[in-house]
Amino acid sequence: MPRWKTTVGVAFLAAVAAGCSGEEPGTPNPVTPDAGPGTSTSDGNGDSLPRHGAPKVENPLDTSYFRQQDPCAAITDAEMTEFFGDGVTTKPRPDGAAGPACTWNAAGIGQASIGVIFPTVDQSGLSGIYSNRDEAAFFIELPPITGYPAVAYDLGDQRPEGRCNLDVGTSDTQTVNVSIALSEDKIGKIDPCEAVHEVASTVIANIKERN
Repeated sequence: MPRWKTTVGVAFLAAVAAGCSGEEPGTPNPVTPDAGPGTSTSDGNGDSLPRHGAPKVENPLDTSYFRQQDPCAAITDAEMTEFFGDGVTTKPRPDGAAGPACTWNAAGIGQASIGVIFPTVDQSGLSGIYSNRDEAAFFIELPPITGYPAVAYDLGDQRPEGRCNLDVGTSDTQTVNVSIALSEDKIGKIDPCEAVHEVASTVIANIKERN
């Protein structure tokens, strides 16, 4: 049985990510490809990271494969079958407005989907999100995922609609964004932020495996 039938729109995620960097959606800042983990602790302006109260990422992960080649490799077909059952539709967006992205939609379930983005709108990592925490209508620090800090945030609290948006710091300069929307029959029965934390744990495990 699928664990949970879970709409995540990449355009919406692009707007959230762009809002954290001060950029308009659809006009992300260009960034250089990953040079590998641990190569930089400053943003594109040369400012030291982390800042604004963001936690430091002690053991950076190299996400270059997912950013440059296959963002959909963040979750395997077998893992998606476990989450959603059979018939999942995979939609890669290597040129997504906020960065390389992938969305998975469950078959026959109107609101069941997961989205993963490897943001390229700036190089400030979680510091860019923490810099806007006072303006965010929804901001919750979640338990770290195998040592990598995680925070759920959004322009508004969408948990009553079965949605949650989460970023995990993979280095001081980069994050991976994971979002979920539960299917209508699961809203109110499952905490979407707990569900997206579980999905993000799978994503981080796959990134570590690639490393």
